Amino acid sequence: MKWRCRIENLVIPRVQDQQAYYSRQFYTYNFTLVENKPNGKLTKENVTSYTWTEGSYRKDSSACASAVFDALKKSDMSGIDTVRLCSDGCGGQNKNTGLIYMAGHWLRNYAPNNVKKVELVFPVRGHSFLPSDRVFGFIELDVKNKQSIYSPSEYHDIFAKHATVRKAGTDWPVLDFKKVADSVLKKPFPVGIQENKRFCIHKTAQNAIKVSGEVSYRNVINTPVLVTKAKKSFRADPSVVDKGHLLTEAKKKDVRSLMTAHCEEGWTDNNDERFNYMKEMIQGEHQRQHQHDDDQHDDEGEVCDCLDEDGATLTV
Repeated sequence: MKWRCRIENLVIPRVQDQQAYYSRQFYTYNFTLVENKPNGKLTKENVTSYTWTEGSYRKDSSACASAVFDALKKSDMSGIDTVRLCSDGCGGQNKNTGLIYMAGHWLRNYAPNNVKKVELVFPVRGHSFLPSDRVFGFIELDVKNKQSIYSPSEYHDIFAKHATVRKAGTDWPVLDFKKVADSVLKKPFPVGIQENKRFCIHKTAQNAIKVSGEVSYRNVINTPVLVTKAKKSFRADPSVVDKGHLLTEAKKKDVRSLMTAHCEEGWTDNNDERFNYMKEMIQGEHQRQHQHDDDQHDDEGEVCDCLDEDGATLTV
């Protein structure tokens, strides 16, 4: 069984204004997951859009892992013995111990007995194409046909044309897989993260989880090993991440300036419901300081090399 997914960043406000090119903007994240089907068709039954906003949760490894975790738990695994998850090698989102822990945690505690292995595959950059890219193409065409977009709900309406939409905090929880992975897994991690292209998570007859890393996509060379600390296991549940992510004052200032230039002074007094999201983000009344400082937090000690304007790909 294969799943394919990718994360996309969509700006708010999206306006036809030259100033937008130089301005910071708020983001709506679209993590599109595609379940592989023999006929290759993309329908709402096998395409799911996991979405959240920049003001609600971070775009990090925990959010990505939580989306895949939710999809795995809700899937019918009858007759399946291996689940393959494929992704690009972005260390801040996909290729890290947080995702490895999520896969092992699901395999040990939630997977049916017939599922014995989960594979995490990271194709060579520039030499792979995912079905989720086709979905993004459809979404981008719909977005370009709209003159302006001011709220996440407008994006959600577009997503709903091509996928089943699931909103973070409402339809699925964001779990702190990074934190629990740091407390459970050995340091340094016994299996090299950067040099390997494929990770195999095995469930033994004793319900223990072992992990192996491979530099090739087909051959099995290395022996699976235990990767947890003494008296620790993949049984530990991650905590739920509280909703609310602090935005920088510089970004709020840029959005306010852009909206003033595009919609004229007094747009904050406009009763148009589409403006409500930006008003809330700029005022910041519902936001809180996240446990991890944005400027100092690097997932897995690595710098994410995915630009905000680019998508990060994760295939399951």
